[in-house]
Amino acid sequence: MMTLVINVSYKLRIAFSTVTKSKRFTTPYSAYGLLLHRTIEYFVVIMILLYYFSAFGQQLLRFEFHLAQSQTQNPWYQNGYWPLVGAIAILVVTNSVSLYEVILSSRRNYRNDVKLKNIDLLSEKLNSFYNPLYSLLSANQSLFMVFGPRSFPEDRIRREAAAKIWAEIRGNVILPNNDRILGILEDQSHLLHDRDEIRNYVELINHLHSYKIFCEITTEIHNSFKFPEYIVAHVEAARSEVLNSLNSIRKFS
Repeated sequence: MMTLVINVSYKLRIAFSTVTKSKRFTTPYSAYGLLLHRTIEYFVVIMILLYYFSAFGQQLLRFEFHLAQSQTQNPWYQNGYWPLVGAIAILVVTNSVSLYEVILSSRRNYRNDVKLKNIDLLSEKLNSFYNPLYSLLSANQSLFMVFGPRSFPEDRIRREAAAKIWAEIRGNVILPNNDRILGILEDQSHLLHDRDEIRNYVELINHLHSYKIFCEITTEIHNSFKFPEYIVAHVEAARSEVLNSLNSIRKFS
């Protein structure tokens, strides 16, 4: 039915278009034919609209009929929009659980990453700063106490022998160790512990530079830059604090 109406409208439109184009609206008959053509077009449009409204109404009645039947035959949770609501609720719950698990996993991974980074940082502080600094300072202090000028005997011959031994130890061990200590303090100071500061090592740095010059040129000015006696204990305390922090993180990781 719908196809027939459209075909008739299309053929009428072609026929009237041919007539109106050939006459070019020069006579009253061509104007009348155009009016008749427009009237038929409006009539066809109205018929099409009525057809679609009628089809839509029939589909709506069928939907309401099936909906009424389903409501009378099925439980309440299977009628109307409840199945859709249930499906949405299941999606929300399952995705919420999955999202919660993802958040927990991300937090655990973040905490583990932070712990690993702290372990790496504390290990680097020990291995690159406090451990070598403590070992070098302790070694120099022990050598100075055993072989240094304070240990020289009163006997002239033995004193000269002790001075030669000290000169060898100073040139081959003490001064190279001092250079390594200065290198650590200058290059690795970014590894200082949170409660340690570079100003705690200023006296040591001045003493090491002055002692290097004193070994080449004997001068009393060096007495103004004495070795800071507290520095070994300070480095040992800072090293112990870093080591305790490292062990604490490893214990609870």
